[in-house]
Amino acid sequence: NKDPEFKAFLTRTDDRQLELHRRVKIGTKSQADLFLSVHANSSTDSSAQGMEIYFRNELDPDDESLMLAHQE
Repeated sequence: NKDPEFKAFLTRTDDRQLELHRRVKIGTKSQADLFLSVHANSSTDSSAQGMEIYFRNELDPDDESLMLAHQE
């Protein structure tokens, strides 16, 4: 939030479940251009490492197929 071109909003500040439709409502009310969902996973296995990334795109199926083919 130190950069005047950007403003971050939190959908929650504690460890409670917040339904997707409520998170979307917060993003819409905030006039968000980008909705980023950050999750911190944990494990009792000390050798566990890595990360997960989920995204939703608005591409047409043909464009999406081309993008996935390019990645593969």
